[in-house]
Amino acid sequence: MNSGPLNDSRGAQLLAAVKAGNIGDARIMLDAGANPSVADAFGKSALGWAAGDGKFELTQLLIARGAKLDAANESGLTPLIFAAMNKQADTAQALIEAGANVNAAGKGTWYGGVTALMYMASNRDAEMVALLIAAGASPHVSDRHRRNADYYSQRFPEIQEILRMTPKEAKAWRDARRVERNTVLQEKMPAMKTLRLRP
Repeated sequence: MNSGPLNDSRGAQLLAAVKAGNIGDARIMLDAGANPSVADAFGKSALGWAAGDGKFELTQLLIARGAKLDAANESGLTPLIFAAMNKQADTAQALIEAGANVNAAGKGTWYGGVTALMYMASNRDAEMVALLIAAGASPHVSDRHRRNADYYSQRFPEIQEILRMTPKEAKAWRDARRVERNTVLQEKMPAMKTLRLRP
């Protein structure tokens, strides 16, 4: 089950460092030969912990050191699904850009068929939904209850609109949204500087 069982102290220490958010110790353990795909007793990998907890630098480090992007725990949950569950857009994006399987699905009674797209749709994260669609995530996949991403977003018209886009359209929509957001931030910066300069 585990992609990297805890059969040596280096693996155990790497996992502990990741859980604690200690990138320095994590790097030391990796340099000493620890398996970057080490997992706990339930199969949740170090990358799953880092991504799910929103530890962006640790996520990047583990990816760079060759951690298995789609290593799943005993419920079939991958690092990308953990990131989506916990609304961690930055680590989710890092995983997607590294090539994580955007259509990976959980299994079993509680998580059967659940995907990252379903979680992001229910979280009303429009930009992440667009990123997933652009990367090839299917809005038509259903969970064990025959509910798809459209079901999870039924209260959010904007999300449902994105779910109906092609990957090319979703990428264009997300790029436009990011430009718009950056423009707003740039417009606010002079006012913020003026406020800081006031005695």
